[in-house]
Amino acid sequence: QASAQPAATLRAAALCCRCSCILAKMSFGRPRTSSLAVGSSSSASPASRLPSLALSKTSAGANAGKTASPSSSTSSGVAGVSRIARSSSLSPRNATSHASTSPSSAIPQLSSRDRLSAAASPRVPQQQQQRLQNAGSAASTATPPQPRTASSRPRALSTSSATLRSNRSRATSPAVSPATSPSSTSANAASAAAIAKKRATVPLRVPPPGSRYDYIVRDPESSVYAALGRHLNRRGCWTQVSNNILRFHLMFGDRNRLPFDRLGVLEGVTQTVNYIPKSSLICRKASMTDILRARYSRAALSWYPYTFVIKPKDTSPENVKEMGLFAKHFARFAAQGEKVWIVKSTSGAKGSNMHIADNEAEIQGFINSTSQTQVVQKYVENPLLLPGHRKFDIRTWVMLDSNFNIYMYREGVLRTSSDPYDPTDFKHITSHLTNHCLQEKLSANFGKYEEGNEMFFPEFRRLLAQTFSVDFDTTVLPQIYRIIYECLHAVKPVIFVPPTERGFHAFQLFGFDFMMDTTFKVWLLEINGAPASAARLLQGMTRDIARLVIDPLYPPPRSYVPEKEENLFDLITESAVTAAAVAAAAAAVSSRSRRVSGSLPDIVVTAHAASEGDQQQQVVADVDEAYAADEAAAAAAVAAVAAAADANGNGDDYSSDQSEY
Repeated sequence: QASAQPAATLRAAALCCRCSCILAKMSFGRPRTSSLAVGSSSSASPASRLPSLALSKTSAGANAGKTASPSSSTSSGVAGVSRIARSSSLSPRNATSHASTSPSSAIPQLSSRDRLSAAASPRVPQQQQQRLQNAGSAASTATPPQPRTASSRPRALSTSSATLRSNRSRATSPAVSPATSPSSTSANAASAAAIAKKRATVPLRVPPPGSRYDYIVRDPESSVYAALGRHLNRRGCWTQVSNNILRFHLMFGDRNRLPFDRLGVLEGVTQTVNYIPKSSLICRKASMTDILRARYSRAALSWYPYTFVIKPKDTSPENVKEMGLFAKHFARFAAQGEKVWIVKSTSGAKGSNMHIADNEAEIQGFINSTSQTQVVQKYVENPLLLPGHRKFDIRTWVMLDSNFNIYMYREGVLRTSSDPYDPTDFKHITSHLTNHCLQEKLSANFGKYEEGNEMFFPEFRRLLAQTFSVDFDTTVLPQIYRIIYECLHAVKPVIFVPPTERGFHAFQLFGFDFMMDTTFKVWLLEINGAPASAARLLQGMTRDIARLVIDPLYPPPRSYVPEKEENLFDLITESAVTAAAVAAAAAAVSSRSRRVSGSLPDIVVTAHAASEGDQQQQVVADVDEAYAADEAAAAAAVAAVAAAADANGNGDDYSSDQSEY
């Protein structure tokens, strides 16, 4: 009788008796595939014009939604610094379709928002019939499926590393039952690797305008990103969600070892984070020094004071060699009458753990009294002084986007000292260190000369022009552009990964600190990876950050009226750096190459002995040497420094910055 029955009936009977669970699994466990609408963005190169400052600038405040291609970084004219509004050359990505690789894949549940916006594709009866036939023929050998659970909510970011690795495995590869053979396990691992490789090559796309976005804040103490979150809330399309939500679009992360390996693993969500992996290599004083010395020659590194990295009570050959180099250069500078050096802890912040001395034995003793690696740096003994015989430093804010485009915020600030500069009293901290927090805490004169001890760039421009006949835009800014560009490109080989390969977008705001000497030479002091902002600039800066690096990836609704103010982030290009350096050298003797001593009320000006031609040749030679170095050898040296930092556990730690201001 059995042989007389139709084959289909026989298979159905066998399935009902033996493995109804398999039928249930295939009928109801298989999720629907869904696809999300894909938007597009137009690209256009911004127009350019040449102002009188010899810097190529583009005003694009009204060109919302346009993007600047990396290839457009080389501009015509003397310099190529472009004014941009809502421009970015970030590679956009939209949510990709949800799909399972096998009936047993554990795909994260779609949220109600995704279900409303997704267009569900119809089931295919022929595919189900084929699966029924295959299951019927293999029913006698099939093992009962293992029970599995599916949460309707995204998993938490605060779970352990092992749990997250398990989550990632379930989201990208078929589940493996305990009875799976080793060969099947190898096949599944290979399949997961293939999927990961394929996802890394899929272009990231921009969601259509009108989409809804979620962001999380893991660092509520950051004034910049707290203000940026409030700005996004006013857009109407952004919602702040709980920190333990895994399914989000934008993370304002904390500075302590961000979970970069957990980002970009969810299908259908384009994720962005406000820190770039490994960028702390240039935010920690020791690793920044090692990278700059590995990348550039001493002549090309003329904008960074002589600096040595010394470990306390360390007799290793490397540390002994470094101490010997410091002793050699201490004697050389002392012979020229410059004996003052400053010691900084590599993990110090806000002016803490610093020591100033003019005695080599005292410096060595201080280093050995500490427990952390110290940076010993030549002190700039001829600082340019403000009225009241006071020191200052210059804070600028720099944005680095996912495609390694570098932007500097046009408005900067001078952080000024409250007390007169006293080169003979190294214990008078507020006379030497201009950190805002130190001045406010330790000086009774805080706010006496400037409100909040802050002088902004427009006032500083007037001061330089009226007192010294110096043009800030052609003398100071070109030096700042060059230092910023060369610092970030020094670490580019180890921090830059295209977004399509990384799987998520990453941008970062840096705080670069400089000072000027009496020859109007700009020196780099340090780089902060989590900078705070001057209160006066906070609103405009957060608005421009959103337009620069967030709106191109997550377009606001069409009903949103963009801000009319010009975006103050200026693009820094290689052509701008080189041409600006040459232009600065060309006018060095005529209006700027002078040495100033004393405070502003009594100025003593002496001309340099070097000729204009000699100075131009020196600047051009420095620039050429910086770019003509062996790129492969320099990249290998920088990679070695990065590997050593990773081995010491300092690869992605911003805890030393503490929102420095």
